[in-house]
Amino acid sequence: MALVARRSCSLGRRPSSGTLIIVSVVKLLGRGRPKPLLDESGRPLRSSISEKAFVDINGVRQGMFIQSKDARHPVLLCLHGGLPEYFLTERYPTGLENDFTVAWWEQRGAGLSYSSDIPPETMTLQQFIADTLSVTSYLRNRFDKEKVHLMAHSGGTFIGLQAAARAPELYYAYIGMAQTVNQLQSERLAYKRASHCLSGLLGRPLADCGGQRLGRLAVGGTLVAACWARPASLPVPRTRTRAVPPP
Repeated sequence: MALVARRSCSLGRRPSSGTLIIVSVVKLLGRGRPKPLLDESGRPLRSSISEKAFVDINGVRQGMFIQSKDARHPVLLCLHGGLPEYFLTERYPTGLENDFTVAWWEQRGAGLSYSSDIPPETMTLQQFIADTLSVTSYLRNRFDKEKVHLMAHSGGTFIGLQAAARAPELYYAYIGMAQTVNQLQSERLAYKRASHCLSGLLGRPLADCGGQRLGRLAVGGTLVAACWARPASLPVPRTRTRAVPPP
């Protein structure tokens, strides 16, 4: 499930008070294979690779999409942020497969690597770092490379930076996109921004919500939020969500 965010506080027509709007995009990947990479005549490139692979990584079956126009290219391991990002390449091609063997790994508990059997106690930063190093070793061995390139986005940058610092001998380079630098300050700024938008939405200061922290924030064209403790004049939104694992 992807939440499509917009930074603007321009709300246009204000929803009725107490309404919680959630606009989301759900993308479930099928059981098939990614499309092959083709030459100018429409035939699969002889040295190319385009596959969905599953590997045992530290006791958990984890999946990734691997694509390259030539499997002899340098290897690029991609660490996603809050959600797997390979599906975005269908609409927004990166062209990375022209120069790299790209591994779009979906981390423990996400996308292809989801399983209800994963022990919750293993969902830790140290485990994600260890998984990153193990996936790196898998790719090095499979494609016979001394080192790989490591690219991370958003939340994945904190994991990627730690992995590169722990084992720099495994990587030619580390590339950070939307790099996490000072997360605590980032959260403070985000809360301040959300508070300002919520005040405009409700037509009253956030303090009138009982001074409570934001309880839920849903973004999708319009930024909407709710408080843990709402005034008696505002009805409590009743929503029900359910996690849907990929097939």
